[in-house]
Amino acid sequence: MDDLTLIRDLTEDAVLPNAKRLAPARAAFIAEAGLAKKRFWSMGRIAFAGTAGLAAAAIVVVAAAKAPPPAPAPAPPLAMAPTERPLRLASQVLDEAADAALRQEAVVPRPDQFLYLSQRGAGGKVVYEGWFSIDGKHDGLVIRSEEGETVLEACRPGKKTVEGDNCKPEAHYLPDLPTDPKKLLKQIEKDANQDTEEARTNAIAKDLWYYAEQFWLTPKQRAAVYRAAATVPGLKVIEGVTDPAGRKGTGVAWTYGAQAMWIFDPETNVFLGSQTTTTDVALVDAVRDR
Repeated sequence: MDDLTLIRDLTEDAVLPNAKRLAPARAAFIAEAGLAKKRFWSMGRIAFAGTAGLAAAAIVVVAAAKAPPPAPAPAPPLAMAPTERPLRLASQVLDEAADAALRQEAVVPRPDQFLYLSQRGAGGKVVYEGWFSIDGKHDGLVIRSEEGETVLEACRPGKKTVEGDNCKPEAHYLPDLPTDPKKLLKQIEKDANQDTEEARTNAIAKDLWYYAEQFWLTPKQRAAVYRAAATVPGLKVIEGVTDPAGRKGTGVAWTYGAQAMWIFDPETNVFLGSQTTTTDVALVDAVRDR
């Protein structure tokens, strides 16, 4: 016998209560049912909100776990040390020196003035001083640290040279010296008839150096000297050299037996001297003025 048949048999003769008798119980049941429903939806909203938050957090965690790690930031470029500047051509260094010369003030000397030349060796010791007449008609002077003083007698009318010919004044300012590099180079090359290119380079470079040191040049003339030198084959750049005064510079060198070098300031491009002497030139009014 199943449960439903047993209940029907047991309650077959029972009298069911009428609606009036059941009304209080029915009202209590409905009231309790409504309150339970409110509690259910209130708890449901809380539970849903919490579940949604956990779900969102889980999504974030999963997304973070699956996202690829950020790419490392690119390393900043290494700073180049001053002595590590890119290697330049001799023509570039000399062109920059020419530009620096053009920024100097143009000073036209008086005929009675002197070009003062000072050279210092190791430790800054003065090894050579010279006072050269601008027009070549005034006595000059040279002082060498090991040889003492030598008077440079000016050329005067009727004065004879060792060979017996009348002398010509040796001016140290040449207003007619070309300011065009090509014309200047052509003028120098006339006497450069050496057999080898190396010997020709040496002769031309020395003549240009002679102009740069032994003459009072206008900015345009000095720029022409450097630009003419820039076209001479066989010159090379040596970065990070040091002059006798301990100043860092950029060298423009050539070799003919031994190495000769012009040194320029790496920042201002001003001529400093050679690897053996530093050079300073000035315009003065009298011998022994410095």
